[in-house]
Amino acid sequence: MVLSGVSRLMSLHVPKESFAWFLPERGLAHSNSTIYAVEGKNVIILCPLWSTTSVVSWTGPQNVTYSINGVVNENILHSHKISVVGDKKKGEYNLLIERLLADDFGLYQCESMDKDLSDRVVEEVHAASVASA
Repeated sequence: MVLSGVSRLMSLHVPKESFAWFLPERGLAHSNSTIYAVEGKNVIILCPLWSTTSVVSWTGPQNVTYSINGVVNENILHSHKISVVGDKKKGEYNLLIERLLADDFGLYQCESMDKDLSDRVVEEVHAASVASA
């Protein structure tokens, strides 16, 4: 899927000691990865938890709550640059951050919680170095 004006994840680095697993029937996932993105560009941070029945939340740097079930926390700085994208009917809750600033780099966590289980995905967003031609 190509979104106009959106810089997809520039590079993903998953260390060998990290792992990712997915059980489609339960919607469980776990991964830890590093995303390299360019300051001033847009980035989508994918949440592979795919939940239609659980509460899905995003937290960002300094453990600030960015969104719960697709609703952005309007009390955070630059909330107008943040949205949750994807097909909610399919349980997609991906975080879009527009016009990345230096303050936007850091740890992001997507978490799915229901009464029986919870799972979390941690993504670390770093500045990508851009070589000039």
